[in-house]
Amino acid sequence: MNIKYTATAILLLLVLFPAGAFGERLGIELNANTSDLEGKIDVRVPNYEADIFLGAGGLYNEDNYFIANGNCFIRDEVFSPALTLGIGFKALVGEVEISDIDYDLASMNFALFGRYDFRENYYDMPFSVEVGVSGATKPLCFNDTERYIDCSGTVYGHIVHNAAILVGGRYLNLRFDRGAGEVKTKEYAIFFGCKLFI
Repeated sequence: MNIKYTATAILLLLVLFPAGAFGERLGIELNANTSDLEGKIDVRVPNYEADIFLGAGGLYNEDNYFIANGNCFIRDEVFSPALTLGIGFKALVGEVEISDIDYDLASMNFALFGRYDFRENYYDMPFSVEVGVSGATKPLCFNDTERYIDCSGTVYGHIVHNAAILVGGRYLNLRFDRGAGEVKTKEYAIFFGCKLFI
């Protein structure tokens, strides 16, 4: 994979670490399966109206792709303290290999987020559930990218106060065009990992 995408991911992370000094909470997540490795970091910035979350991450598969992202969400409690919904933007850059051809990925996605924390209503259930979806079509896709859609769902088990183990699923739907016609690919994955709250 191209070194510039690795440098992009590292730069995003270095930008967020100083931001953590001004935020109320820093979250660091690492998850993996037999073929993928994903890292995420996010920070909550104090705001009187609603929480602002800045984040970055990278998804790496040795054979097929590397995708780095940066995101910005506004999140707020809805109906009850247990339910949090958010809306924002997610910028992606990377490289995807399909049939031995490398395609450049770049897009600016609209993104939705939802979280339900069972601990708010049921003290004996140390679990929370998060779902996220983001997508972009041609006007917001660049380089070889024609369409990008990702969906994920994750269950967190809060075994100690500032850490959680997790299990989740991820779906990617990508479409590229480089003059020789459209190429599509879909990826499904189950992953395991942990998240730390600092």
